[in-house]
Amino acid sequence: MRSFSMSNTTVHRFGAVSARTSKFNRVLVHTSDLRDALTDLVQGHLNIFVIPRVQMYIAMRTIASELTHIHYSLDLVTRTTSDMYQLSDSVVSPVSHDIFITIKFPVTPVRHALTL
Repeated sequence: MRSFSMSNTTVHRFGAVSARTSKFNRVLVHTSDLRDALTDLVQGHLNIFVIPRVQMYIAMRTIASELTHIHYSLDLVTRTTSDMYQLSDSVVSPVSHDIFITIKFPVTPVRHALTL
């Protein structure tokens, strides 16, 4: 039976190459997700990759609170973040190397949404 040994140098090099490959793969996936999200955004679909649900929730609660301070009857048309992503009406404005996203939050004086 033959014995097999590996030097520490070989193991260290393999670990470094593996770490770089793993990091490159993560960057590639992140870039691909960002490209897909921006494509969706240009086509009028808001993507959770661009604006995470937590940020959308905080924005919706803050806007609803401010609307109530302006007038007690004002409220957002959408009640959940999922509804906001489906209903999203946004404007994308590229400026230099930045992308500005303006999201329109529909407002209503009616407390209860009317459905057909």
